Amino acid sequence: MNLFSKYAHKLELYGLIPFKTEAVSETKLKENPDSKPTKTFYLNEQQATLLISMMRNNDIVLDFKVRLVSEFFRMRELLQNQKSQPQTQNLQLPEIKHETQQIIELDNYFMATEKLISNLQNMNPTTLYRLDKYVQRNRNFSPLEHFEIDLHSQFFLPTELGKMINKSAVEVNLMIANKGF
Repeated sequence: MNLFSKYAHKLELYGLIPFKTEAVSETKLKENPDSKPTKTFYLNEQQATLLISMMRNNDIVLDFKVRLVSEFFRMRELLQNQKSQPQTQNLQLPEIKHETQQIIELDNYFMATEKLISNLQNMNPTTLYRLDKYVQRNRNFSPLEHFEIDLHSQFFLPTELGKMINKSAVEVNLMIANKGF
């Protein structure tokens, strides 16, 4: 995950990186209250190859690389065999329309997701913070955490800090002065 996060911009040279997030089950939360949702990324062959080339070799990583390469070649062989065999199935117009609609919906989803991430990254940090808190309260979900947007390096004016903690700018300034800043 560290390599993935660090080099996501390089991996995206080979296409979008779709993912899904699975919520933590109640059982896992009981076992470990600090459990976080699981993110699964779907890499294409080029992305996976680039990522594994960055991994340091140890027994676990080597086993992973061997399995991944074997699976890519197995899938390539299956696809080639499928292309070489005559198609016996004739799709009817409703099936073609349905499959086309699914492809369009998936493409629209990825375009909307890209636009959403771009909008979030360009948003004023205070607005972004308030949006995140609102969504967390109402949906039990953090856009900042989900899209890995870090506000720790951002600067906030006393007015903005006050809005975050329901205090006036004057009160925030007094609090900061009392702390010796």
